[in-house]
Amino acid sequence: MISFGAKIPIAKCKIQNRKTGKFENATVYEYTCADKSDVEKIKRITSKQDWEFGFDILNDASWKNFVFETDKSWHNNHFYSIENNRRKTIGLCETVERDSIAVELLETQKDKLYRFVGQTMLAALANKAFSGFNSLIIPNALPKALDFYKKTCGFKRKFNNDDEVVFFVDKPQLQDFIKQTEQRTNGAIISLSV
Repeated sequence: MISFGAKIPIAKCKIQNRKTGKFENATVYEYTCADKSDVEKIKRITSKQDWEFGFDILNDASWKNFVFETDKSWHNNHFYSIENNRRKTIGLCETVERDSIAVELLETQKDKLYRFVGQTMLAALANKAFSGFNSLIIPNALPKALDFYKKTCGFKRKFNNDDEVVFFVDKPQLQDFIKQTEQRTNGAIISLSV
């Protein structure tokens, strides 16, 4: 993947406006952090709103940019945002991608103007996982997010050796989750990646 410092659109999708009830277009973007401008964009996003994980995502993106040429292990860390049709960032995510896509941090806008933001972001990542990874994993899920992953998304729960909750979604489940999300949002998850 070549980056010239611009966010890369990876998926088109739909989200629901809570006020109008209408489904609106949204886009999921990836930031490679190969260029300092990606870090500056993430900094602008995280400084405009109160993000619980904003500092962590910004810190990791900054570090990836800082060591981009010298520490290739950071190339596994990926950063995503989801924007509404007015280009406002309404969700942020950080993953570690090796054999599977592990969602390390996922957060949606605090004002909750839109429904299905987190689910749609995960569905875009599931689409990516289906095309070249073994699975989608949610390690260390926060207690307040357990119902979201289990009941809303339908992910299977297991425990690792440290008794931390991990959600694991294999290839057959990925397709089911993508279809479920598309039905709920009245729109396809359209991959823009090559």
